[in-house]
Amino acid sequence: MTRKEVERIVGIFKNHGIDKETGKRVKENVIHDFFDEIDDLMGYEGASEVIFVPEEYGLDKEATIQEIVDYILENQNIG
Repeated sequence: MTRKEVERIVGIFKNHGIDKETGKRVKENVIHDFFDEIDDLMGYEGASEVIFVPEEYGLDKEATIQEIVDYILENQNIG
């Protein structure tokens, strides 16, 4: 996965998952949007595939999609 693709995914967490009625970010919506985007980028369904992540994102060089989800949720004040 390239840096541009990772940045695109991080952007999803900043811009998606907003409940239309309350205007608040909903963790489950964000995760759903994230996995839709991952499917588009990688053509793969599932959270256990190991992908390359640049070190500046604070994860090991190799991380699972689920580890990326957990990291971003913890560090973007979502949910």
